[in-house]
Amino acid sequence: MNTDAVKNIEGGIYMLSARDGAYDDGCIISKAMQISEEPARFIVSVSKDSKTCEIIKKTGRFNLTVLTEDVPEETISHFGEETGKEKDKFTDNAIVERSANGIYYLNSYSNSFISAKVMEEKDMGNYILFISDVTDSRIFNNSPSLSYSEYKEKFR
Repeated sequence: MNTDAVKNIEGGIYMLSARDGAYDDGCIISKAMQISEEPARFIVSVSKDSKTCEIIKKTGRFNLTVLTEDVPEETISHFGEETGKEKDKFTDNAIVERSANGIYYLNSYSNSFISAKVMEEKDMGNYILFISDVTDSRIFNNSPSLSYSEYKEKFR
């Protein structure tokens, strides 16, 4: 496990994924942050309305993929605008793989992924904050992470 992957989750855009039984879902989030090195711990903030949030609340596990500047608009749109309540976002998706925890991550347009186990959750109004321990992580390359400001400039 390379816990330096947590350092890539600063002010960027991420694909958050979760699995409940045979059902997979994922969404785009912009709120993730490392909060501790020992133990390796970070937080994500997820809209209560998302199917991904519902699955994480139930299972307590997820993956966070750190997206890179070369991510195409269709990937952002697919995971960010389409809802997992109506569509399986992972069917016939060639840019995903399962990690050791059985949850998908993006193997393209990303520089790393982090698997996590939820230790605590906090209701923040229309979002849930998941405080999580890193259970696995991998760095793929040194490509620059997509920052939130670059995301707004390119996709909004």
